[in-house]
Amino acid sequence: MRVASRSLQPSLLSDIEFRAEDLLFKGYREDTGFNPSRAFSLDTESTGLRHWKGDRPFAFVLVDEQCRHFYCEWPVDPYTREVRPVEEDLAIVQKWLAEPDLDKVYHHSKH
Repeated sequence: MRVASRSLQPSLLSDIEFRAEDLLFKGYREDTGFNPSRAFSLDTESTGLRHWKGDRPFAFVLVDEQCRHFYCEWPVDPYTREVRPVEEDLAIVQKWLAEPDLDKVYHHSKH
């Protein structure tokens, strides 16, 4: 994507194309080898604290005993606040949360 500066003449701006899909956040994932043997911590970011009113998590970070982490962040519609989870990320988070032999430490678990 090219960005126009103020110094460009107006006639040159017509040559610049902006596509809405180029500006949309498509999500982000980072994995530094997360592989807990005994326990891990979990923290989330959400659209708010009222899950009964539709607020949902949009980012997760899981950290193991060696400080290796798995982080994922999903797009949120800025108008409706609808979270668009990436199914592969969701499956990874669910897999680790369902692991019965691992202790879990939740940050702000009451939310």
